[in-house]
Order: sequence, then structure tokens, then C-alpha cells
Amino acid sequence: MMLSLQPVINAEEALGGLAPRAERRLSSPPMKGLFSRMLPAAFLLVATSLNAQQASSDASFVAPKPKKTKVESTTIEKAPAVDVTGVVKQAVDTKKAWELVNPLAPEKYGNGEDDVSWDPDNPDKPKGIILFGLQW
Repeated sequence: MMLSLQPVINAEEALGGLAPRAERRLSSPPMKGLFSRMLPAAFLLVATSLNAQQASSDASFVAPKPKKTKVESTTIEKAPAVDVTGVVKQAVDTKKAWELVNPLAPEKYGNGEDDVSWDPDNPDKPKGIILFGLQW
């Protein structure tokens, strides 16, 4: 009998048709059911990637800039809590203080009735002159 030195191409030929059982299988037991587990995962991956993409019409949209409006501020003058009256206040406010005692002075300097105190029992009779007065 002569031994051939040709390389063995197939293990099944070398063993006379009796190949080990592991070599005849196409997949091993852990691989069984891999396709049925990977298909839903692949489907979910594709579905979420398609949902995450924006439509091409929204991609070029830019929100318009709001128009700037000019706001005018006004100051509100409220009446002072204490009102100062009297001849001294009028003399300080007036540029020509001697016009307050001038009987021929124009009407813009006042008529003097604002600085006279009247008797509450007899309203027709003046009681005195208010030099400096506070009203609240």
C-alpha cells in the first residue's frame, strides 16, 4: 500500500465520510434565534433614525426677527406730601421780591389773598399774614 502525499482538502474525505458532528453544523446553539432577536432591534433602530430627521422644508426655515419698537418713558409727577406756602416761599420763588409789596405790580406776582389767614368765626375779617406755612 502506498501513501499519497497529496494534501487533504476535505475532512470528510479524510475520515471516510465520517466527519465530526461540529463540523457539519452551519450554526452553533448560541447562534440559534439570533436573527429573530436582531430583526426587531434593527427595525427599531431604523424607525427611530427616520423619525429623528427633519423634513427638508423645515431645515431652511428661519424665524423672523421681531420689529423693534421705541418705548417713550414719561415721568409721573405726584403731588408732594407737604405743601409749603407763605410770603417767604413766594419771595424765594420770585426773581423780584420787592414786587410782592408793590401795590401797582402786575397780576402775575399774585394778589396777596393766598398769604392771608382768615378768622374762622368771622370769614370776612382777616386775622394775619402767613409768613411760612405747611399744609398736609
